Amino acid sequence: MVFFNPIVSVWMVLVALVLVTSILLMMEWVRKLRYTALRLSAVVLLGLALAGLFLRPGYYSSQSSEIILLTPGYQPAVVDSLLRQNPSAKLMHLQQAKPYRNSELLESYSQLHFNHNEIRYVVGQGLPVHALDAIKKKGFVFMASEPPDGIVEIAVSQPVYPHQDNFVSGVFKNPPPETWILLDGPGGVEDSVFLEDSGYSHFKLSFKPKQEGHILYSISTKTKGTLSLPEKLPIHVCQPDTLSILFVRDYPTFETQYLKNFLAKQHHKLTLRYRLSQSMYQFEYANTGFRPVNNLSPEILGQFDVLVIDGESLQRLSKSEAAAVDESINKGLGILVLSPTNRIDTRLFPFAQSVVKTDTAVTTINNKSLNLPALAQRVKKEPGVTSVIENQSGLLSGYRYKGFGKIGFQFLKETYRLILSGDSVAYSHIWMPLLNGISRAKNYDGKIIVESPFPVYPDNPVSVKLISRDDDVQLEVDSISWPLQEDVIIDNVWSAKLWAGEPGWHSLATASGNKEFYYVSAPGEWQSVALTNQIKANIWESSNKEENGRQDDLVRKEFNPLIFFLLFLLSAGFLWLVPKL
Repeated sequence: MVFFNPIVSVWMVLVALVLVTSILLMMEWVRKLRYTALRLSAVVLLGLALAGLFLRPGYYSSQSSEIILLTPGYQPAVVDSLLRQNPSAKLMHLQQAKPYRNSELLESYSQLHFNHNEIRYVVGQGLPVHALDAIKKKGFVFMASEPPDGIVEIAVSQPVYPHQDNFVSGVFKNPPPETWILLDGPGGVEDSVFLEDSGYSHFKLSFKPKQEGHILYSISTKTKGTLSLPEKLPIHVCQPDTLSILFVRDYPTFETQYLKNFLAKQHHKLTLRYRLSQSMYQFEYANTGFRPVNNLSPEILGQFDVLVIDGESLQRLSKSEAAAVDESINKGLGILVLSPTNRIDTRLFPFAQSVVKTDTAVTTINNKSLNLPALAQRVKKEPGVTSVIENQSGLLSGYRYKGFGKIGFQFLKETYRLILSGDSVAYSHIWMPLLNGISRAKNYDGKIIVESPFPVYPDNPVSVKLISRDDDVQLEVDSISWPLQEDVIIDNVWSAKLWAGEPGWHSLATASGNKEFYYVSAPGEWQSVALTNQIKANIWESSNKEENGRQDDLVRKEFNPLIFFLLFLLSAGFLWLVPKL
């Protein structure tokens, strides 16, 4: 595209040049000299030269406006390679990154909003998550640097319950030789593991909280006797849900009575049915009102979370009751079968079993080796079966899914002996993980999900998602009302973005009573995990980049006036020289 930058008005120049050129052409035409065609051509070139000198024409040239953004941890060799491919690219660097070859400083992340169309490459550890939000259209290529050495991933199994085995898993990058990882709790070291692998070494630690609430554990490493500074690991220990449990047995036993007393102390709602005759039953209740269960129907079973039944009683169910139990399991009921027989319908006990020679079982519970009476049979390990207690001979207790519910089994017997010996913790480890595992999933009016990965630092954004059946939903952050944005596509889904405050625990709550907690770490804690999360976020954004309509800048360039001046001299000189030839 051509443009003009005239000294005076374009029309004045054009009119004057047309008149002058016409007069000169007529004069040369009537002159009786040789080279008529060349003289006329020289007049035209003379007019063009004058037009160029007065109009000063130019053109638009496309020029690359790509930006290479340097972030901390970038490798100069990568930058050099990009510059060789894009010599006209502009270099910019963050405040935390070292300048490189006169790169320009990006003074604040707010500038990304104005430069997002020009950012072509991001090199190094990437941009923080909140800075990525300033780039509306992600069209950059991320050249990631290597994550730092140390613990790069850390996760806690959720939910965490007291007096149960819970786990912390993670990944340690390039551990030094003879490195131990230690998990410390309020009472001292809970667990430790020795890292043998090089490169990315996976580890898993177990812990057993003794109470509900907010507990600060810590992770530290020990290399050749040198102990590192501990990193705080916040863990919220949930209060177990109150279960509604129905016991169906032929007669009372010590096992049932001690289990009833144990569960009643934990405020679970219990209904126990014992068979007196073909159609007469005796009932016991704990933490619930009078509600006899003379017949097992889908409506009755729908009021319970767990059905505990022995093998003989399960086998003796009528066809209608067995069908009702099967239907209720598919709808979410959990069933725990004690002392199963070989004649139970496989629909109600879908496990492959093996026979063992001994009627006892040696297993480790709560870090103790226990020898307990057990059935002379085991459930075989197979896909789909979740183990709760096992030993070398097979599974002693566990469960599997069936529809929306679960079917569990317990082969240990006379576990009440642990209560009599004062070991209620081991007793709890035998029964509570199994009952909680098979219980009916709770239906909540809403759910709060903290989407931002751990760790979260002060003054950093925290993304929250809220799922609720209520149309008028409200979110409170530390008892302060917070605005929500409803999802334009999915119903009953809201999102919010808040900024982390002081280090420590913070609460999220809705008016319906749903609560969630998140922890704000002190700056400097879990740096390797935070940087790894940042690198992953940049990789994700660049892999989902959009076409942002990036265009090259158009630069105005004028033709060199010396060209028109030389053309004027040549044309005028030729016209002056012709009469002398």
